[in-house]
This record gives sequence, C-alpha cells and structure tokens, in this order.
Amino acid sequence: MSVERAFYEQKDLWGTENDLDQERTLIRATEMAKLMPSDVASVLDVGTGDGRLLHPLVSMLPGDPFVVGLDRSAMALSHLGQQSTQGSADALPFADESFDVVIACEILEHLPEPIYREARAELARVARRSVIITVPNREKLSRATLRCEVCNCRYNRRRHLRRFERETFDGLLDGFTVAAAEEFGHHTRIYPPRIRQELERRGVLSVHDAPECPQCGQAHGRRASDAQHVEASHGDNAQSIEKSSYFRVRSLVPAERRPYWLGVRLDRA
Repeated sequence: MSVERAFYEQKDLWGTENDLDQERTLIRATEMAKLMPSDVASVLDVGTGDGRLLHPLVSMLPGDPFVVGLDRSAMALSHLGQQSTQGSADALPFADESFDVVIACEILEHLPEPIYREARAELARVARRSVIITVPNREKLSRATLRCEVCNCRYNRRRHLRRFERETFDGLLDGFTVAAAEEFGHHTRIYPPRIRQELERRGVLSVHDAPECPQCGQAHGRRASDAQHVEASHGDNAQSIEKSSYFRVRSLVPAERRPYWLGVRLDRA
C-alpha cells in the first residue's frame, strides 16, 4: 500500500471531530443545502469520508432523497452509517446520469494529474442535473508548505495541489455551466511557517490535518516526547489547556480577508 493510500486508512482520522470542526462542518452543510436545486431525488457524495458533512446535509434536504456516499477508504466508510460504495473519483462505479446531483467537497484540490482530469469527466458523466463542488477559496498554497526533517521533501500540509477561484469553474466540466457560486466560512489565520512549526511542536496548534511525508512517511508535527511531557504534566487537563492556548495564540494572529471556502453549482447545459 502506498504512503498516500495508507494515510487515509488511519483509524484516528475518522469518526471524531473537535468543537471547532463541528461548527465549521455545520456552516459548510448549510451552504451546500442552499446550492442544491429543488426537488432532488438522488445524491451521490464523492469523497464522503466518514460522512461528517453528508449527515447534516441530508437532514437539511426536503423530501427523502436517495443518498449514496463514495470513498476509497474502507476505514472512513466504516463510520458512515448509511448506504455507501468504495471507489475512486476517477472511476465512479455508476451508469451515466445515475444521480440528480453529484457533490464533491474538498477533493479536487487533492487530486494529481491525470486523476484530476478523469475525476472531472466522471462527475459530469454521472450527474443528471447538477454537480456541486466546494474547494478552498483562492488559497495561497505556499503558506501551507512543510519540510520533512528526515528527507527534506517539501509538501503541502493539507495535500492540496492546486488553487481555485470563481473563474476556474468556467469550462471546468464539459457540458455544464456555472449556475451559482458563493464564498463562505471562516477567515484563515496567517502564521509564518517557522512560527507555525514551533507552535505545533509545543502542542499549541492542532496538527490533525498535517500528514506524513509523501516521500518517506515521516510524521510531521509535535515530537512524541513533547506530547508525553504535556500529558504527564497536565494529565486529563492536557487537552483543555492546549485548546485554550490555541485560542489565545489564534486571537493574536491576523486573518485572511477572504472566506475560506468557495462553493459552486454547475448545471447541465
């Protein structure tokens, strides 16, 4: 199994969310529901993960649409709790125009070429009416660059490979046109790379989204000895202390002017 695929099979990635993640997930689900066309009978969520976005979204949709979650990670799907299919975005195991709406939330920025091109074609093929996509909004990829301390490989902490803005979606899917677009969500804090790395090592900043090095597999973030020291010093209060430290530091850091997410609905022409 490749380092990339093994990363998404980690047990700790799925089935848990902190308070901040839950708040942001609810915002995302609300905006997705607004983008949905009326009278949707069926929905496919490509890259559904453990369903943390799909579950609140389904509860907001009128009627009782047929919903399927698809992900390549068996570990993620084990937490989904509803109908699911294991598969990849570049080879969707469904017939043409199988679902009224196909949604893809924060997956396109992760896909390398040519998978990115193939996934776009597959989203368009399977959607009968609309494709709804959310991505980071005008992201500055260089601010999330990490350097592996073992092999010196440089990579994006969130495994993002490309930048999106509203104009990116003009002509993105063959046979589809942009029907609606909305910027929404929180405003990302701007940490200088060296300061972020040190705060991560001290356990002040979360590193739950920081993956292993894609070249050698070395884990990024706080040293194990640092984590053990915090736990030994504070016991059960370690998590609450780190959380309060995070918000204290966060309040002092300037934020981007733009909302973090961009949501776009593309309708079949």
